[in-house]
Amino acid sequence: MRLKFLDGMRGWASVFVVLFHVFVDGLSPVPWATHLRYVLPFNGGMAVFCFFVISAISLSVGYLASGEIGSIARIAAARYIRLAIPVFAICLLVHLVLLSGWVDRSDRLPNFRFLFQFEPTLRHLLTFGLFDVFFRYSPLETYAGPLWTMQPEMLGSIVTLAAAIIVRPIRFRIAVLAGLAASMFYMAETSTSQMLAIFPLGIALADAMLRGWLDRMSVFIAALAAVAGGVLIPALFPYSVLAWGMIAAPLLIAGSIRLPSIRNLMSNPISEWLGWLSFPLYLVHGPVISLVGEPMMRSNPSIAWGLTVDGLVIVGSITAAVLFAHLVNDPAVQLARWFGSVVVARLRLRASAARSA
Repeated sequence: MRLKFLDGMRGWASVFVVLFHVFVDGLSPVPWATHLRYVLPFNGGMAVFCFFVISAISLSVGYLASGEIGSIARIAAARYIRLAIPVFAICLLVHLVLLSGWVDRSDRLPNFRFLFQFEPTLRHLLTFGLFDVFFRYSPLETYAGPLWTMQPEMLGSIVTLAAAIIVRPIRFRIAVLAGLAASMFYMAETSTSQMLAIFPLGIALADAMLRGWLDRMSVFIAALAAVAGGVLIPALFPYSVLAWGMIAAPLLIAGSIRLPSIRNLMSNPISEWLGWLSFPLYLVHGPVISLVGEPMMRSNPSIAWGLTVDGLVIVGSITAAVLFAHLVNDPAVQLARWFGSVVVARLRLRASAARSA
């Protein structure tokens, strides 16, 4: 099931992440800009948590609706390819830039000093770009700071697909999913593993949407209150996976799904285009900031120049994302779908042969 308004939400969330990294945490030329993080369009943390909720809804809603095991098997078979090809491509591009010697790694701005302190060997590229980024992420070994989300995204995908299969036969599955999320959160040992608890909540939202519960909210103001809660909680409470990820983000997504005005906004052509661009924009904006924006910002400390660099970085990130989408991301999506279909088809043939035997 392709729900265009979810793509639109994902697209705007990617824009919010870019605004956060450009104006708040990274290239900001003015100290007071850090206060922008309390305003939703500049809150990268909330945007990432919304990514996770939307991802869980998108991965589970088709299977919850149909119960067809082939649909979720196709997603499971294709998931690594769908994520790994674009991620490895961005790592490869940064790797080649590092090998060229164009990047001065000795005198960088404070927010960027931890980047690129490794030797760009072929072994490092293959190890990090194909495995570590998903299962053993280290900020000291990364090619781009925003890649930290790939580990909870990959592991959260596994949690989502497995949980959807397990809970679908259960009548009170929303309660089970809520209990699973609470258990995963309180048993987690790190903040990254705590984030995995967000994904069962996304499945619960998908199920509530399919059952029509969100549309049947008896009081329309409840949806407005949910959106308000999603906006105000990050502004009033300090960052935490519990407050922002497990309460604010699901509230914001649920209220947005319920309100026709927001759903229509998230389904318009601009939002749809941003949804298509969301993953490429998320991947490329980090390298554009660290490889282009940071050296330019370092050359002139004035606020006027800094704001000019910020604007150039945004335009450059969007332009690079469009090229990356056409050249890398779209082919990766097609290849992943083909691979998933082939795997499911072969499994069905083997199952049919086994039954015949």
